[in-house]
Amino acid sequence: MMITLSTLRKIAYLSIVFFAMASFAHAEKPIVMFSDMTDGPTTGWEQSTNKGAAVSVWCRNIGTSRGSSYVSVGGVNLTNDTDYAEWGATTNPTVPLGMQRITFFLNSSMTTSGTYPNTTITVTTADGTSDSIPFHCRELADSSIYYLDNVNGSDSNSGLTAAQAKRTTAWARGNLEAGDVCYLKGSGTPYTDHDKGSMYHAGGLFSFGGGSNPNHNNGIEGKSISVSAFPGDHVEMKANEESTSLVLKSCIYMYYGGSQVEFWTFSKFTMEATWAAVSLGGNGFTGGGVSHFRVIGNDATTKLTSTGQWGNIIVAYGNSHGMDHLYVYGNYLHDQCADFRGQDTGRRVYQIYIGGYGSLNHIYIGWNDMGWGSQGRGFQIYGHTPTDSLDNFYVHNNWFHDNVRQNVILGGGDGSSAYGFVKTCYFYNNILSNPGNGDPAIVIGGVGNGRYGGDFYLYNNIIYSTGYAYPTIQMTGHLNSVTMKNNVVYGHPNSWDYYTYYPDSVPSNLTADHNLYFGAGENAKPAWDNSDLENNDPKFTKTNPTSFLDFMTLDESPLIGAGADTTAVVENDFLNVPRPSTKVSIGAFEKSEQLLVMDLTPVYMMLLDAPAQ
Repeated sequence: MMITLSTLRKIAYLSIVFFAMASFAHAEKPIVMFSDMTDGPTTGWEQSTNKGAAVSVWCRNIGTSRGSSYVSVGGVNLTNDTDYAEWGATTNPTVPLGMQRITFFLNSSMTTSGTYPNTTITVTTADGTSDSIPFHCRELADSSIYYLDNVNGSDSNSGLTAAQAKRTTAWARGNLEAGDVCYLKGSGTPYTDHDKGSMYHAGGLFSFGGGSNPNHNNGIEGKSISVSAFPGDHVEMKANEESTSLVLKSCIYMYYGGSQVEFWTFSKFTMEATWAAVSLGGNGFTGGGVSHFRVIGNDATTKLTSTGQWGNIIVAYGNSHGMDHLYVYGNYLHDQCADFRGQDTGRRVYQIYIGGYGSLNHIYIGWNDMGWGSQGRGFQIYGHTPTDSLDNFYVHNNWFHDNVRQNVILGGGDGSSAYGFVKTCYFYNNILSNPGNGDPAIVIGGVGNGRYGGDFYLYNNIIYSTGYAYPTIQMTGHLNSVTMKNNVVYGHPNSWDYYTYYPDSVPSNLTADHNLYFGAGENAKPAWDNSDLENNDPKFTKTNPTSFLDFMTLDESPLIGAGADTTAVVENDFLNVPRPSTKVSIGAFEKSEQLLVMDLTPVYMMLLDAPAQ
């Protein structure tokens, strides 16, 4: 029997896991990070008067089977097997970063009184009860739970049971109202019907727009509109036909003249597109933005086209309505604009691109795996006009890796005059590894006329860039302030040491301490950084890291307990383990006797070995 390299890798990871499991005397209490829905009805599942919406949460330390463990929500402990559709799921779609997914049903015994949010969600196992996340249970009232089935459904059906499912995404986009929940069944056939919301744009499978006469309804606080994969089903959205200059193919799309889309959630889909899997607002368009919009737990990629269209995975713009409260959590965003991993496409594309053309506020990017950009960058924010702004911007607990260009660009912009696009940015608990060999891992401030101003706070990140002669970090010189604490900056000997300041000089307002520098040699640390851990090997668990878990530390690591107190912003580490207020560790991980996600590493890494879909 021939043993392939892929099989050897899987055996190696399994061996690591079994060794790790044998090395710890006890497990730790469960952790809950986030949910797909923020609110849901406690009845209405297939018209039931007792069973409500199916809600998913992303967790750690919950085991691969439920046993006697349970979720608590709305004052009720869910202890019956029938309360659950999934426990410990890692696929359908891919669950990134070693997390696990639980999907459970609300029920009529749960409290529906009180102001938003009126309750919390926790998970209890034999090892304890998790910290809580907020949630809102509500009565079904005049809202409904609907079902779509693109093979067996019909838009003439009621849509209120799986047997009487509607069929098209156009029906859902045009008819869902505040408080409605819609589940798409997975039939083995991808959803591909274009939702022709405009005479000029076929757009995508969900095409929002309409200007002063919108083609959609909006949710409100406590009564959002949720569109999700049916529990446990593998539901694919494909918008991958060749594009033209006027017909852009996306799974979720907002077109020219669009109105604001408010309180919508899309979760748990496998998406493939040729323009962008999720396109919110248009490049320079007047019209709609989004407010309280959630993109949660999806597996998304884009394909190469011959017509020269871009292939970003998620793009978002402010436009005339602006954009506020955008949440992008727990997604696996990979292999943009490529037919196979490693393909040289010559396209400048991104896993996430957030542009200007308006005011953006309260943007949250967390717990995502973003990697394998064959010819592009990982994550970029960029203004386009002098009136653009981005404030209250939080990027945390992400893994940015294996891109041909930069992993992250925080700022910059075009336009005819100097302006500051970014106002306040918090960047913490992120791991950046293996950028392209001609670019830094991260650019703070960006380039162009939008690179001025801005207050940037970088805490507890691992910025790893080695193997070639290029700086690890690029910084522009006209920023309001940069504060760097508890970061690992790992570089390579080069003429720039760890930093380059192109196209300007060193910023004047820098605060830097408790950072560790390694790789570029003695005296390479910049003079403006007051840290005293220069040229200290961080002692990662693997000498040449390839997985995010390889950046955990050995017992003798100088990172352990050597950091400053950053808990006012960084309450937990990369794995959501609480950070202490004293003896905080430098880098993304706190060192403790915790196995955490190690038991899921082989499953996840096997998935990562797969080529682009």
